[in-house]
Amino acid sequence: DGNRHAVTRYLEVLQGHDVDTTDAHPCLELTQAERTAAHNFLTKADLKSERLLIGIHPGGNWEYKLWDGKNYADVASILAEKRNATILLFAGPNERHLQTQVAEMMEVPPMLVKTGDLRHLAALISACDVYIGNDTGPMHIAAAVGTPVVALFGSTNHMRSGPYGDPHTVLQSGINLGCNPCHPGRHPGGCDVGSCAVIAGITTEQVLAAVERYISVA
Repeated sequence: DGNRHAVTRYLEVLQGHDVDTTDAHPCLELTQAERTAAHNFLTKADLKSERLLIGIHPGGNWEYKLWDGKNYADVASILAEKRNATILLFAGPNERHLQTQVAEMMEVPPMLVKTGDLRHLAALISACDVYIGNDTGPMHIAAAVGTPVVALFGSTNHMRSGPYGDPHTVLQSGINLGCNPCHPGRHPGGCDVGSCAVIAGITTEQVLAAVERYISVA
């Protein structure tokens, strides 16, 4: 069944060996030293502890997974201006240019995170009130450290590879090309039917509404 989550299928393998998987879910345990390092990073940036901290990762391996950088900049600017949020803008080693582009389009300067250390990345994400991003590895890290995720999916199947467990939100535009969900990146030359249009159909209003559900009590 292509709609069964990958984690569910892995757990079923363990169940076949009489392993109790009740309430099992991906969990990334952080050491106190790692949490302290993240705290020190944020403190050096003069982050006020009472402010909302929103993590955003606009990157991803394939174009059809990427929501437009201008949209991310708009969402970040609105959250910074209307909710007095601090924005942590994450980027992988090959995404520095995209990170810079998004930062330059924002009305309020974000905190740029350029670490290549995945555990330091995880510790910083764990400090966030909400994480917003595409279908990528950092999205799964956010879910594994317990940070609420607003995941933006294009043509890939969120039922199979979305953030596992609660409390997380998956947004898709509902655009149907007749062949999605799919995984164009697995095919030479990618997709020739416009799969990028699927994620492009997600609106900034949808993302802001999803984020608001997590921060409305803050």
